[in-house]
Amino acid sequence: MIRRPPRSTPKPSSAASDVYKRQTQAHRASSMIADLMVFAQPPSLTLEPVSIRQLVTQATLEMSEFTVPLGIEMEIDDCEDAMIQSDEKACLEIFKIVIQNSIDAMEEGKISLAWQVDDTRVLVTISDNGTPIPEQQLAIVFDPFFPGREAGRGIGFGLTKAWRVMQLHHGDITVSNLVDGVATRLQFVKSP
Repeated sequence: MIRRPPRSTPKPSSAASDVYKRQTQAHRASSMIADLMVFAQPPSLTLEPVSIRQLVTQATLEMSEFTVPLGIEMEIDDCEDAMIQSDEKACLEIFKIVIQNSIDAMEEGKISLAWQVDDTRVLVTISDNGTPIPEQQLAIVFDPFFPGREAGRGIGFGLTKAWRVMQLHHGDITVSNLVDGVATRLQFVKSP
């Protein structure tokens, strides 16, 4: 019996590679256009009473697929629950954007989520122990296409989108450096 050498696995053709690259670029362009539409034609939000604890918990669960493999811990402080006036889907997206920014700034560490409640508002703080933002860039982190990352790691539109959606919630978002990280504060209207 004559034995043939095993067939080598064919290398992917350059045509298949080109198709993949085009699909990836088309998806990225589509995402950029969708983000830009938040400004050109803001979505109509339905603001309803939503539990802040529920939103924060859901965001951390959804983002755990990114944090767990990197060994990044997420911690929710045991704060008094409160209801905020929010579009649940849009608010969840804001939390995920901020958490993703923290992940991108860290190799390991912890992301903490906490909130304070007063008579009219709920102030949510998402903090991390990642690399602080250079002081000269703090004033422009909400500018569209903020160049805070190296090429190929996003388009610099996440915090801009979060800022716009917070405006639609009649709220506010700020970013500041900590001694060993960054804190993003989101102010929501408390639901009566």
